Amino acid sequence: GGPPPPPPPPGVPRAPQPPPLPGGGGGGGSVAALKPLHWTKLPPAKLKGTVFEKLPTLSSADFDETSLAKQFSATVAKPMGGKSSATPSANTGQGNSSVLDMKRLNQIGITVRKFRRPYGEIYEAALSLDDNLFFAAEDVLRLRDCLPTDDELSRLEERAADTAAGSSSELPTSPAAGRGLCEEENLVLRLARVPRMPERLDCFATRLNFDSRADDVRAQVRTLTDAAELVLQDAVIPLAMATVLRAGNSMNAGTYRAGAVAFRLDVLSKLSAIKPSNEGAALTLLHFVAEVLRKALVSHPDLSRDARHEKALDALSSASGLGVAEVVAEVESLRRSLDAIGDEYPRHRKPFGGKDCFSLRMREFHELAKRRMGELSAQLGAMQAALKKVGAHLTGEPGATEGEGEAALAQIHAFLVSLRKATNDNERQSKLANRNKPSGNGATTPRQAAKAANVATGLPATHGAGVAREIWSTMQRGDFEQLKRTGSGAGAAAAGGAAKVPGKPTAAQLLAEL
Repeated sequence: GGPPPPPPPPGVPRAPQPPPLPGGGGGGGSVAALKPLHWTKLPPAKLKGTVFEKLPTLSSADFDETSLAKQFSATVAKPMGGKSSATPSANTGQGNSSVLDMKRLNQIGITVRKFRRPYGEIYEAALSLDDNLFFAAEDVLRLRDCLPTDDELSRLEERAADTAAGSSSELPTSPAAGRGLCEEENLVLRLARVPRMPERLDCFATRLNFDSRADDVRAQVRTLTDAAELVLQDAVIPLAMATVLRAGNSMNAGTYRAGAVAFRLDVLSKLSAIKPSNEGAALTLLHFVAEVLRKALVSHPDLSRDARHEKALDALSSASGLGVAEVVAEVESLRRSLDAIGDEYPRHRKPFGGKDCFSLRMREFHELAKRRMGELSAQLGAMQAALKKVGAHLTGEPGATEGEGEAALAQIHAFLVSLRKATNDNERQSKLANRNKPSGNGATTPRQAAKAANVATGLPATHGAGVAREIWSTMQRGDFEQLKRTGSGAGAAAAGGAAKVPGKPTAAQLLAEL
């Protein structure tokens, strides 16, 4: 219920208004604002021959405008009061409804609320590339998503032109009500009127995250390069390959597979699947190779003390989660982003507004980033050369690619990790064997003494075993009375047996010792 909008100035043509519907309240009273129905109007010249040329007239009984106004009245939000809010601000456009739909306005309101600044400051920060307001590239990209589409921009411009009635193309910093727009619509319209604003924001986002992206990819390049170079310097890996080659030729003796001088690395993953035919110390062929390698390292103490093998293992572990293709793609993405900045900033030598410093700041950034990009490209080339070299070194292919080198490093890393686990298995098995082995002075171990307990009692083996099981079961049940009876019975039986085997302990004595 405000006053009617002002009439258009002389000389400005207006679209013909449709006649009022019967019962539509087309008199001098004010009309309540309703929710908008976004459509594209056809000009009257295109009505001929269409369904709209002769439309039937609806009576007031069929079309109840009062009910329409009651059900579809526009929701008026609270004014923002100079602060950002997720709820769209109140439209002060004198009876005009919002151009953008409510979902879109909510998206814009949620985005700009994160900046906690008035809309005018957000607009100026986007022009001046203010990194005090836009801390991360994600903030800039979210603001970019708020920019209107071509259809939305045309409708916003039409509303602003209708309300301003032929105002100048430069938008003043007056309240949005002067254009019949809410605050969110006014902000995105002002941003959209800046030439090539989406491209500006993309360049700004690149400027904000270029250093972090370059540092991350540089660390990955360094890790892959170190892994390739340290594998080439490791002296333990050739010894391990010689061990596998010797074992394979021995196992393939008398067949066409014998007499090999090299092998493909895929066989390394098959060593753990080959089980021994006869009982022995080795659990698998991999464990046999691990034991031979351990003895060889003992015979060559200079190799066992060489720290390069541990460094190679650490570098391979760090490089195992990296992909050469992803690293190369990230470097290329950085290069394309810099090229886009180099193409964009010369287009904006003339500032759009007082705080527009896009061309100056982007030119300075582009010069510094190009030098960093040159260093990164050189490091990437060194990584690719190292991977090709290690691929040829491990696979025997002179023209190995960096991808083949990456695959060879992964196979070597898996083999070395499995080899270390097999060495630990061999050590545990050796300790168990030594624990059960008789000592050199003829004494028996505690386990062997326990096995010989039945013989030492002078009782039949089955009787002693039955007594031990009965004692153990009664102890588990907590039946101590039964335990006493069992002990007494065992003592009586031992007394009878003691006459036959003098000098040997009785079962009661053994139970007491236990």
